[in-house]
Amino acid sequence: MIKKKILWLPALVLTITIVSVFTLFGCAPAEEPVTDEPVDVTDEPVDVTEEPVDAPDEPDVVAQDTFTVGYVDALLGPWAELIGDAYVDYFADIPNFEARSLQVQRSGDIVEAIELTESLIAEEVDGILLLVFHSEALMESLSLARQAGIKFGTVGTKLAVDTFAPEAPDFVVGGVNYEPAYALGVQAIEELIDGEGNVVIIGGVEGSDVAEDRKAGFEDAAAEFPGVNVLFSDFVGFLDDTAYAAMSDLLVAHDQIDIVFTPTDPAAQGAFEAAVAAGRQEGMYFTGWDLYDWYAELMREHEQFYGTVAALPYFMGTLSAQLLEHAVAEPEFMRIELDCEFPVVTLDNLDDFPVIE
Repeated sequence: MIKKKILWLPALVLTITIVSVFTLFGCAPAEEPVTDEPVDVTDEPVDVTEEPVDAPDEPDVVAQDTFTVGYVDALLGPWAELIGDAYVDYFADIPNFEARSLQVQRSGDIVEAIELTESLIAEEVDGILLLVFHSEALMESLSLARQAGIKFGTVGTKLAVDTFAPEAPDFVVGGVNYEPAYALGVQAIEELIDGEGNVVIIGGVEGSDVAEDRKAGFEDAAAEFPGVNVLFSDFVGFLDDTAYAAMSDLLVAHDQIDIVFTPTDPAAQGAFEAAVAAGRQEGMYFTGWDLYDWYAELMREHEQFYGTVAALPYFMGTLSAQLLEHAVAEPEFMRIELDCEFPVVTLDNLDDFPVIE
């Protein structure tokens, strides 16, 4: 059952959606609920007279009925694209919302991410959703949005929200990355090489909180086994081409590589293709992260693809868009943090989880 503390949304439908869907996928608000003491409210009788009363002038206030929101993708790549698709699809069905979508030119570009946030602020949008895996870019963008009085949320990473004091995003839809990486690493080392052998850890983008957590999880998993040698552990990138290039160099430098841990499914595919090109794929195993449909097929067809971690970008994007809608349209909206711990997936439980199409 989901645990709620920070948010009491006015919209019952949204509350039910969050409870039911996040219970299904293992995502929950970060803290225990707070139960308010019951309050005894007694209605006092009201004396109503028939004397006419002059009604006061109506306040000169017009409720806002149209909103503009903006989305900044500072990550790029297939996983980020699905979050953006979900954002666009969601607001396409909301007639009183205009949704804008911006992307950095280079994945992980902190400076450009902040500049894009500034451009949305200059356009006086009502709310901003940011996909970024760098705390520095997030905190700076959050500060700018707060100064302008604009609602602000982030998607894609748990981050260290408690470091944002005294400010914090209006909502965070993030994923826990260290624990699944550690679990996948330990499981693979035990099952595939019986606790002894050579492993390679291909990390994501340097400075990315997500990349650091996944890399640290794999490193700590390897450290549990005295017989495991970590031949390489460094930041390379999330995509297939960067993994291919790094793996090509590693194959030249090392005669024996048993397991290759990577930060995404595309990176695992890129590393595998490098091994195939070198004629070294036999007896070598690869892990990914995301659970794309094509990666699921690779797992079924090639024993070298041992496993991955199931992420749900389209769902996370849809939920983030839903929260953004309510954050800007509901005056009583209160902040919420949702953390999703994604499951480890191998061939044994592959059919238990939805793939990314």
